[in-house]
Amino acid sequence: MRPRRDQRLRYPTFPDCIGCAEDHPHGLHLEFYREGDAIVGWPTVDASWQGAKGVLHGGAAAMILDEFSCAVSFFLRDVVAVTGELTVRYAAACPTEQELSVRAWVADESHPKYRVIEAEIRREGILLASSRGRFFPMSEELEASSGSRP
Repeated sequence: MRPRRDQRLRYPTFPDCIGCAEDHPHGLHLEFYREGDAIVGWPTVDASWQGAKGVLHGGAAAMILDEFSCAVSFFLRDVVAVTGELTVRYAAACPTEQELSVRAWVADESHPKYRVIEAEIRREGILLASSRGRFFPMSEELEASSGSRP
């Protein structure tokens, strides 16, 4: 069962983020929800993000995986994170104009400097793309200058 719309998680800042900002004129407008120890969402990406006709551009798919991974750090660990490394595996074409299912979770927290976060994009249960990345806490200096905390 999906979380209710009023359970949507919202960043307190980042109004210019092309991935998650609600008012970005060209953004993906991604929505995040908590489901146990994961962050989930069901974006439908319009054709302006396509590579081949009807197929989500690979860079846009990577951005979705990255956005959900950073959301895990923020909403589940209260840490503003930056991506240090992101490995994406494409298993099948991600369609545009169709609902996708995205899930991200912490895979490893044993390293003292970063978390390993994994994410996946599915359509009707079929794996389309997955990622594994290293996410580092944003430096206090960058966090202050970026306005990433209210």
